[in-house]
Amino acid sequence: MTLKRLFFQCGIICASSLLSGMTFNHFQNKGLNVIRKPAAKSSYQRMETQDPKKSKQLSIDEAYTLFKTKAAIFIDARQEVLYKMSHIKDAEWIYHLTAKENPRLKDYNKDQLLIIYCGGPKCEQAEHLVNELEEMGFTGVFLFSGGMDEWRAAGYPIVERNKKE
Repeated sequence: MTLKRLFFQCGIICASSLLSGMTFNHFQNKGLNVIRKPAAKSSYQRMETQDPKKSKQLSIDEAYTLFKTKAAIFIDARQEVLYKMSHIKDAEWIYHLTAKENPRLKDYNKDQLLIIYCGGPKCEQAEHLVNELEEMGFTGVFLFSGGMDEWRAAGYPIVERNKKE
């Protein structure tokens, strides 16, 4: 057996092993992701924390990323007069005390990504709205507890009514 023939046979064995390994891996759910499979649906996912309340809260960075990508609907849970004075740009208004009677909720899918906020960390209206929406069967509800205070301090887009009106 010549050296050239030996290298050729080794090459054939290596190539067939690699090809069969890649084929097997392709059909395994938890195999190595060497050959990229297209994602079925892009969605926002977070790592779960031990505290279920904390897993539903978003940081300012997470909230702004969702705002920039238009991946979520922002909802202001404060009273209407406060919403009209200032709110996150493009945010909608649903007051937490009248949420169950709000016809606008019928326009949302139950798995729609909804970011609920209010005035800031000491404001509990957003938490109340999150609970109301979850009781109504909404599954994609997140709390941005920093609210208007943190959003404004970061210099992110807001709509503010002219004070002289």
